[in-house]
Amino acid sequence: YKNAGEKKPNLYSWRANQRFDWSVLIPAVSLYAGANFAFGDNPYQYEGQSGFSPRFAIITQNNWGPWVLVVNVIADQIAQEYPAYSGIITLTHSFSRKFAMFGEFQTLINDLYSDEIARGGFAYLFHKNF
Repeated sequence: YKNAGEKKPNLYSWRANQRFDWSVLIPAVSLYAGANFAFGDNPYQYEGQSGFSPRFAIITQNNWGPWVLVVNVIADQIAQEYPAYSGIITLTHSFSRKFAMFGEFQTLINDLYSDEIARGGFAYLFHKNF
């Protein structure tokens, strides 16, 4: 939405104003690159795990009025013997300026550990700083 101008109504066509705007399906996309470092003898590492491994993520966000959809796709420890992949999908809806709810689903895929987690909750803004 960086260079998108203000959406103005078409004064000559009711149909053009009622048509679905396909540009709202284009998400904002960000890329993440990082690394995992382990120093010394770490008892939580599995046998043969090195002290350095890269990690990458693709994060997308769609805004549809009071609804926000965020999708995270993460590749972790990809240079190791057991790489880990995960995905997180979060849907948020705000009812007013102070009250919102969210639902989230996370999946973890790895040869050592795999899991699926569902979360949900509500938020209330008591004060602009709290």
